[in-house]
Amino acid sequence: MDDVDGRVVRRFWAKKAQDEDNRWTSAALLDWEKAFVSSLLPARSIRILDLGCGHGALSRSIARLGDELTGVDQEPGFATSFEDHTFVLSEAESYETRERFDLILVFGVITYVGRDSEQAIYDVCRRLVAEGGRVILKSQCAYSKEIVVSGFSEALGTEYSGRYPSVTSVSDALSRRFASVQRVDYPVEFNAWPDTFHVAFVAGD
Repeated sequence: MDDVDGRVVRRFWAKKAQDEDNRWTSAALLDWEKAFVSSLLPARSIRILDLGCGHGALSRSIARLGDELTGVDQEPGFATSFEDHTFVLSEAESYETRERFDLILVFGVITYVGRDSEQAIYDVCRRLVAEGGRVILKSQCAYSKEIVVSGFSEALGTEYSGRYPSVTSVSDALSRRFASVQRVDYPVEFNAWPDTFHVAFVAGD
């Protein structure tokens, strides 16, 4: 298979939506992400969009008093985590609104969408980011050639499908849409696999 299996992905996340926490990465990784994103927040209150939010462990933790947080996900089970915020039931790649956001987070989403949907998500970010705003996109990327994994995962104990695009392809796609794209590699201790690594891109104009 040369792309993600959408049916497997949908079943996987529908099950995750029933869990209190859909993250399987370490608490240390989440703490690093909180510090990283928080360091980029302006002093004023802002509007935050979390595309493919899941339970919003990161976005809910960095949203401050006065900030407006909107979570968007295709799984309705995640809505309960956003009772104190706004939740919209939608696929990330087709989300539409008249609102514009000062910060858009796309964390761990690209792995679970096909190539066309990936490009559509970048277009959504371009369209919805406010003037002077930022997009922070984090993915697990391949060092060189894209890697697609489908089948039973012994580590997760379930059927799994994921796509790990090359870091260059993600950087190039964002650079076609934004004037400024900064790559931020995660600390090496968070990279458990030899062919992929965690990386974030901070994009804006």
